[in-house]
Amino acid sequence: MPQSLEEDTMNFLQGKSMAIDLPRLFIWGLMLSLSVLVLQTGCMTVQDAVTGESTYNLFSMEEDVALGQEVQEQNLESFRELGVPVNEDQEQVARLNRIMGRLKPVVDLPDLPWEVNLIQTNIVNAAAAPGGKIIVFSGLYDPENGMVHNDDELAAVMAHEMAHVTCRHVTESITRQQGIETSAQLISAVLGQAAGSTAATAFSYLYSGTAMFLFPHYSRVHENEADRVGLFYMAKAGYD
Repeated sequence: MPQSLEEDTMNFLQGKSMAIDLPRLFIWGLMLSLSVLVLQTGCMTVQDAVTGESTYNLFSMEEDVALGQEVQEQNLESFRELGVPVNEDQEQVARLNRIMGRLKPVVDLPDLPWEVNLIQTNIVNAAAAPGGKIIVFSGLYDPENGMVHNDDELAAVMAHEMAHVTCRHVTESITRQQGIETSAQLISAVLGQAAGSTAATAFSYLYSGTAMFLFPHYSRVHENEADRVGLFYMAKAGYD
């Protein structure tokens, strides 16, 4: 008997393997509202705020922020619906905000609406959405299974995620992977009605198809760039 979406999601949160049910995932993709986005109609060459190099990105900074807000709200709502604690450990939330408060002034886009949220699960990871939205999973600093053991190491992870944001890796990936023709179809879907198959396809390139959540895939080039830029940010903020 197929597992329910909730069972799949809880398996994911508990770090268990699972068989992905493609029809359910497709339905989930269609349900994601993209109505907050307004995209440009041509492939835009922009200057990377971090590297100064020319790159292609259909999205304006305002659209990055809108997309990030949509993704963040979707993720947090999904966790809450499953009873997963969000921002309930006030001591750790304060710790994350303190670290972000030191990093934010030194990043390349300090005026973005930066926000960090804590998800209380054993997932050993962190994630970023465009426009300054960061998620940290408490498993990251778990005493037994976590990867970070002090503020310096946690700052390194957060700086890496913030670098994905400032380098605009998410919307750059959408632009490059979809191409001009498919991006035009995406624009039509976004501007018109509820998200259709084209919009779902765009997000399938970018986000993992795991249950109800939107977590980005990055290329190795983007990961390496985020490593370099993130280390620069944490050093500027005074972390070791």
